[in-house]
Amino acid sequence: MSDEGGLWLLALGPTGATALYWALYRYYRNTDKSHAFERETTVEAQPVTGSDRKVDEIKGTRASRISGENGGRIGRACSRCGAIPGERPDGTDPRRCCESNAQFASRTRHANRCIGVESDRGLPDRSCHDRRTPTRSRLPPGLRMSAADSSSAIEGTQLDARARLRRSVSNTLKGSAGNLVEWYDVYVYSVFASYFESQFFSPEDKNATLFIWAIFAMTFLMRPIGAWFFGRFADRHGRRLALTVSVTIMATCSFAIAITPTVATIGVAAPIVLLLARLVQGFATGGEYGASATYMSEAALPGRRGFLSSFHYVTLVGGHVLAQTTLLVMLTCLDAGQIAQWGWRLAFAIGGIAAIVVFWMRRTMDESLGSDAIEAARSGRARTSGSMRELLVHQWRPLLLCFLITAGGTLAFYTYSVIGPKMIQSLFAGGDAMTGVVINLIALTFLMLLQPVGGWLSDGIGRKRLLVFFGIGGVLYTGFMVLVLPQQTHWLPAFVMLAVAFVILTGYTSINAVVKAELFPTHVRALGVGLGYALANSAFGGTAPLLYQAALRTGHVIEFAIYVTLVIAVSLFVYVFFLENKGANWLDDAEKMSSRRGP
Repeated sequence: MSDEGGLWLLALGPTGATALYWALYRYYRNTDKSHAFERETTVEAQPVTGSDRKVDEIKGTRASRISGENGGRIGRACSRCGAIPGERPDGTDPRRCCESNAQFASRTRHANRCIGVESDRGLPDRSCHDRRTPTRSRLPPGLRMSAADSSSAIEGTQLDARARLRRSVSNTLKGSAGNLVEWYDVYVYSVFASYFESQFFSPEDKNATLFIWAIFAMTFLMRPIGAWFFGRFADRHGRRLALTVSVTIMATCSFAIAITPTVATIGVAAPIVLLLARLVQGFATGGEYGASATYMSEAALPGRRGFLSSFHYVTLVGGHVLAQTTLLVMLTCLDAGQIAQWGWRLAFAIGGIAAIVVFWMRRTMDESLGSDAIEAARSGRARTSGSMRELLVHQWRPLLLCFLITAGGTLAFYTYSVIGPKMIQSLFAGGDAMTGVVINLIALTFLMLLQPVGGWLSDGIGRKRLLVFFGIGGVLYTGFMVLVLPQQTHWLPAFVMLAVAFVILTGYTSINAVVKAELFPTHVRALGVGLGYALANSAFGGTAPLLYQAALRTGHVIEFAIYVTLVIAVSLFVYVFFLENKGANWLDDAEKMSSRRGP
């Protein structure tokens, strides 16, 4: 088989990964149905007696809490809605709940599935049916349902479980679509940098390449500012609005870069406009990460947060894949001169147009921050929401932990997924540019499709083990990749080396969003996640391409490899000694975490 035939045959790999991803999706749907059925079929079918309309003392405080939530309606099952409402304080008929308000009936079904449920962990209230592991339900004697009512309740439960899953998936897709477009706008710069550098700097300038990557690095200086602004905004006004504003800013800057005149036309003003537009994009990107990571982690179902929140990096890597695909299409239809003259402008304009579509999609997302929390922040009652003082004084430990978790991961990410593809692009830059683009595209697609697999694994074995796998792999493999990959002359070993790096990297990328979201309480979650990430990303991630270019020019590539390895080793130390595997966290165990902090 020829080299070209083998290269295109390799493209079948993403097809197999896509089939695996679909199988995982079907598995989760089937699991959800079977768990809902098993939970409800364990209810004992007993004849309805006259005592069914009274609140049994056996229910204790759990029933009282649910009584407060649904207006005091606790008693025998309603024959119409399958709920278990009871006598209202005013003595009216409890079964009129479904006749007067269908929406209330749905809420009542949801709440009353928890009455009397005793799980193996003793979880109270609604958490019993939010867990993946099936629990055995046992209603007290005064609340036993008839067989007909039990069947009705089972049907309602299955519908409610499927509806919650569909809603969670819908919110995940809408949130991740904006993430995809924003990161496309970020990566289209790095993918097309070699083509448009002559449009912003004189072709005779030997430092043009260094200047282009310096602008790329300087945008990261704005990320902490964007993380502070949008994190505070998201904790006070909601995640959805913050995400909508950030994508609007990104679209505006992409259009601005697409129409900027060249250095031959406006002189030094051309690189200045490019720098300003990229700085503003860095500001928006800093806010996007914290808000989107928080939103997707909160919107995910408990027990499946790893899998669903992994789509945060599916779309982040997907932005890079989309940028590489755009370049591949242009190389197929245009020559290098045409891409350098005007093709790169089209690439930036595509990002701006896509952002307009995402703007509409994000307006229909559900808000993951409670309306009470938003109203309290707006009225001034919740002064700690999105407060920098609260974060630095009371939440400085998780903030420091978030920074250290990110440091090695973000440096490895830019080394493997930005510098690695640039190495391959340089290897085949002569008369075989198409080969380099295809290798990068297939490898990045492989990385993108690995993310749900890593998230799914973390739901089973825990987040810490995946992070430790990444840390050990990064320490052992980084130097080899950085020093040996640029020496390859054949596409197959080049692809394999990059693919191995991406398998290691998945241990971090697939779960880092939910790991950081689990560190912070709700009122400072977006701010803490965004700021901790942005500070580490600016210090280590964004500067990596610039440092590598400087190392190439001065012959200090070995020192660069040692630097990356040491930073990953520091993060590995944090993973091993400062993280718990499947321990209590702020997303799933807020009350327990609050009790640990004390008054």
